[in-house]
Amino acid sequence: MPLLALVALNFALGVGAALASARELRASPRAAHETLSFRAVLLHDFLIAVPIATYLVARVTDWTLSYTVDSARVPSLVLAAFVAADALAAVAGFAIGARLLRDHRPQALPLLAGLAGAVVLVGLVVARHRLGVIGTFAQYRGGFGLRGLGNGGLVGPLVAMAVVWSAGAAHLLHALSRRL
Repeated sequence: MPLLALVALNFALGVGAALASARELRASPRAAHETLSFRAVLLHDFLIAVPIATYLVARVTDWTLSYTVDSARVPSLVLAAFVAADALAAVAGFAIGARLLRDHRPQALPLLAGLAGAVVLVGLVVARHRLGVIGTFAQYRGGFGLRGLGNGGLVGPLVAMAVVWSAGAAHLLHALSRRL
């Protein structure tokens, strides 16, 4: 499911951000949520991750949920909670990463981020047939009116979102590792 993939990616980014800001986290007596690194993760969340998740949930809800449930029956509050979970994933990843760093177990961080990345890859492989078509839940279940991903007008926005998310994540990790 693309939404779960976003959550796992943001979790991995949070863990990576903690690893990239290891110097600040080890040297600072402040709590992890009071550091400049944490603020940078929040800024990435609210400028990049949350708008992407919100766009996907608002525009292609059934596709974002991989046609597992009919989005017409899912309350808007639940969808908003999914977007909030996407934002909180990076925060949780950073908090767990900071705790592991301060407990002198930095070797666990790449493993944790890699595990989240593996979850994304496995999920995308398992759901590849569902993600290759655009339509509504009823169209998917009935097998009618579906368009291929390339014909559905979603490829351009998906590529743009992937580029923006990747560039933002790379900038965040680079800035944290170089400046802090």
